Amino acid sequence: MKSAALLALAACTTTPVAATRTAAPAPLLDTSGGTDRADRDCEIVLRQLLPADSDTFVAEVEISAAAASQGLAPALLYQSGTDATWYSATGVAASDGATPGFVKYEIAVDSTTTSNLQAVPYLAMPDGSRVFDHNRNSDDLASYVLDDADDYSIWPVPAVCAAPTDARGATLAFAADFTQSRTGVIVAGGSLALDYDVARLPACRGANWDVTAHVVFQPDGEQLAASVAGGSASFTIPTDGAQSIAIWFDNHDDTGCQAWDSAYGANYVYAVERAPQWLGLPTNLLTRDSSSHCAGGSDAASGFSYDTWARQRADITNLCFQVYQPGETDTDDSDLWEQLDVAVYWRLSNGTTTTAWTAASVGFDARVGNNAQYALPWRDVDPFRDYHCPELAPTATSDGMYVQLSIEYYVDVNGGELRPEPGASYGGTFVDYPTNAWRTANCP
Repeated sequence: MKSAALLALAACTTTPVAATRTAAPAPLLDTSGGTDRADRDCEIVLRQLLPADSDTFVAEVEISAAAASQGLAPALLYQSGTDATWYSATGVAASDGATPGFVKYEIAVDSTTTSNLQAVPYLAMPDGSRVFDHNRNSDDLASYVLDDADDYSIWPVPAVCAAPTDARGATLAFAADFTQSRTGVIVAGGSLALDYDVARLPACRGANWDVTAHVVFQPDGEQLAASVAGGSASFTIPTDGAQSIAIWFDNHDDTGCQAWDSAYGANYVYAVERAPQWLGLPTNLLTRDSSSHCAGGSDAASGFSYDTWARQRADITNLCFQVYQPGETDTDDSDLWEQLDVAVYWRLSNGTTTTAWTAASVGFDARVGNNAQYALPWRDVDPFRDYHCPELAPTATSDGMYVQLSIEYYVDVNGGELRPEPGASYGGTFVDYPTNAWRTANCP
């Protein structure tokens, strides 16, 4: 019996017109030579499956924008009660409410019984194969099963195949030799990819074997799981205060065999990077004196001019700033680079055209008291540097003797921004002679 509350909730949604159901083969992922496969990379995902009335259920299914661009559309495979036949139903594209990066469909399913109702969405590929959603269910043969424990409903799990709210992300690689490595930055709202070599857990290879990754976000304890038997799985890191991530893996099969990869029970733990408590003291130092990388620089808010003298004679051409993060910058920590993702975002302009924002990673320079000092050499960004074509056509200076390009920039550390005021950027100017033999010969 479906609860009245559930029926009221579902009734608030417009039920799409159901396509005529057709009989279809059950998933063939375990069949020798079968072409069906499991999707664990968010190409297709069931968002929810809720009762709409006494004999209709409505599934919200999303497919990636990339899949939609290839002309693909989802279908829902389902079976219920004593009828062993699997049926396939299609739906209609929803006009709004899709997760960014996805296209949403609504599929209505007629079922006169809730007994043992199971369903799984899939993409029918041009070659006749099918790609089944296993972004929530790690087992290749698992479907979504509706029962009275959850009011005959499959509820949304926002962290599965979510749209990152932060464009950055990290990949954690677990190699066959039991080493671990990280690329990218682990931040709230960003993506987290696990690359796993199943040779780490070779013991259980009986029928329906799998390797499942378990991911727990602390301190709230939210736990997700996904199969990495295919080598990878992806998640979105919650934005509601996750401070660290604990990860472990288990290998199992139908014989009862089970093996663990969990750092001997300690789990693999990674910190979620936080915006620093303080960012400040931005200065620009262009000088022949090489005794200090940063001391004596001028306030970044006053701008800078990187001219022919600086290009030819300055030993130091640094943008400098300092960061304070308790427990990180106030100790001599060789792993500081893993805890603070430091970048300067910059773009050039010639007055009529502006380039896209470009991120330049910034290296640690020195500890100054409890702060970490960072320095970016403007020499590395200079659009007029040797053997480099400027990103834009420069404009002449007012006296006509030189050419110039302006730059605007700001600092980002773990999502915390250093700007002269909210939404504003610092600025400067690069100046050079109007002609250069190498640029004349090599640049458009």
